[in-house]
Amino acid sequence: MVVKQLTLKQFRNYESETIELTDGINIFYGDNAQGKTNLLEGICYCATGKSHRTSNDKECIRLGAEEALIRIVYEVRGKEEKIEIHLKKSGHKTILVNGYPSKRSELIGRFHVVVFSPEDLSLVKNGPQYRRKFMDMELSQVDAVYLHDLQQYYHVLRQRNQLLKVEKNPQTVADTIFAWDQQLVYYGLRIMEKRAAFVKKLESYTAQIHQSITNQKEQLTIRYDQGAPAPGFCAAPASPRRPAAPRRSAGSDPPGSCRSWQPPPRAQPPGWARCGSKIPAGRAAAPAAPADG
Repeated sequence: MVVKQLTLKQFRNYESETIELTDGINIFYGDNAQGKTNLLEGICYCATGKSHRTSNDKECIRLGAEEALIRIVYEVRGKEEKIEIHLKKSGHKTILVNGYPSKRSELIGRFHVVVFSPEDLSLVKNGPQYRRKFMDMELSQVDAVYLHDLQQYYHVLRQRNQLLKVEKNPQTVADTIFAWDQQLVYYGLRIMEKRAAFVKKLESYTAQIHQSITNQKEQLTIRYDQGAPAPGFCAAPASPRRPAAPRRSAGSDPPGSCRSWQPPPRAQPPGWARCGSKIPAGRAAAPAAPADG
C-alpha cells in the first residue's frame, strides 16, 4: 500500500496544496509551525475518518473558510484508489471512496496507517479510556467483525440509557431492561475477547524489542485487566428473574461475560426503539432464560 498523492484545501494552515509522494520513505522537514504535522494529520484523516489530534472537525478548517477538502490517492495491490473527505463549518462531513458516498464505518480498514505522535503519551499518562480507544482503533482497521460488534455495543448502550431516561413506569423498565442487558453482555464479551487476544499478540512483539534495547536485562509484559469476570463466569438461572431496582445509567466499557444469549439472525430485539423515542409500555417482557450478569 503506497500513498501517491495528498491534496489539502482550506485544511489547517493550507489554502491549497498538492504533494506527490514516492515509494519508500518520505521525509517532511521545515521550521516549526509550518504545517508538517498537518500533512500527516490529513493522511491519518483519510484512514480513520477523523483527526488523531482533535474531536472537533471545525478546528481542521482554515480560519476564515467555510469548508475544507482532504484527498488522498493511494495504490493497493496494483490498483489505484481515491478517498475524499469534505468538512464543513456546519459540522457536516462527506466521505467519498472512489467517487461514491461512504460511511465512516465503511472507510475504516480500506487504508491502513500507524500514527505515532506526542498525543500518544496519553496511553501511559492518562486513564484507561485512552488505552481502550487505542485498541478499538487498531482492531477496527484490521477486523471488520470487531468494528461491527463495537458499533452494536454502543448502539445498545444508547438505547438502554434512553429507556432509563424516558420511561417513567418502573414495571415497564423492569420488563424491558433485561433484553438490553443481555445484548450488552453478549457484545461486551466478544469485544473483551478480541482485546485480550490483541494485547497478547502485542506483548509478543514488544517483549522482543524491549529485550534488544536493554541487552536482555529486562522483561516487558503487557496485561489486559478486564473490569469484569472472565468468560464463562456466569450462567443462566433456572427461572426468570427481574432486577429489583434497575440503575439509571450504564457505564461505557463492556461489562461481564455470559454466553447464554445469542442474537437472532435478523429479528429486532425486544423493546427495540430508535434513540430519542419513547418505548411504549408492554412492548417487551423478560426473556425465558436471562443471564445472571
